[in-house]
Amino acid sequence: MTFTRATSYFQNISVRPIITSLRNIHIISLDVFFSNIREKKFWLAILYYVVVPLGSMLGGFFIPVIQNGTGIALYQAQFSTTSMITGTFLSFFLGQILIALLTADQIAGDIERGTFTLFRSKPIYEFEVVFGKYFGMLYTLSILSVPVLIINYYTQMFRFGAFWPDAFIHSLDEIIAVAVILVVLLGAVIGLALLTSSVFSKSLHSIITTLLLLFLVDFFGNLLPSNSKYLSLSWYVDVIYPKIFYNLEPVKNSPDPLMLFFLLIGVNLLFLVVASIILRLRENP
Repeated sequence: MTFTRATSYFQNISVRPIITSLRNIHIISLDVFFSNIREKKFWLAILYYVVVPLGSMLGGFFIPVIQNGTGIALYQAQFSTTSMITGTFLSFFLGQILIALLTADQIAGDIERGTFTLFRSKPIYEFEVVFGKYFGMLYTLSILSVPVLIINYYTQMFRFGAFWPDAFIHSLDEIIAVAVILVVLLGAVIGLALLTSSVFSKSLHSIITTLLLLFLVDFFGNLLPSNSKYLSLSWYVDVIYPKIFYNLEPVKNSPDPLMLFFLLIGVNLLFLVVASIILRLRENP
């Protein structure tokens, strides 16, 4: 019976005009984004994702530069950028925890407050709600992390004397690719949090479960061999980014970076599809 309802759900989706669904997703995502920037916890995220990294970066200007030039500048910029991503944006200590706090109540909070019934009273599918909240959170985290990442990269190049403007222009495609992958990695955490949020009816339960799952993923991910830590987000950075940044040393015997990138895309979609199905089954028992 459950399988029949899920199958019927996707059959109904297939006949829904795509433009209408995209419009609904866009409207929901903007609503989530503007709601986020009005909340107090958003300012905590700004402090952690923006103020602290930029403060640390500016502090580096007081450290004397022993060697400069385009080659050393590129290496320093690439190394500093990857360190910032793994140490700040994707770290379990605070990076992932803040994502969980911002995201885990997105659906559970609506159910708890009774506002989710407003969605049900309109001709909106569950997947549109899930994807809308996913992109809304992705917008929020992207405006916090991507500009800081780009500023850090080019600041390091300037500090270590990269040749202007050639080195800055030629590395533009690299930093764009790095930013795209960072967004996908952040999206994996957002997708997991939304999946958890679709299961529970109370925000606190959703947040605690998301934090527990992130801890377990991080714990077991670190137990895997160094060339196959598929559960560690920082491992994806260590494997994929050296393919983009030719100055960085890749992980030995690591999988193909392009395959890993599409794997991350698939994981994002899997979380969102499962969350949509769970919501559908919850609303139509």
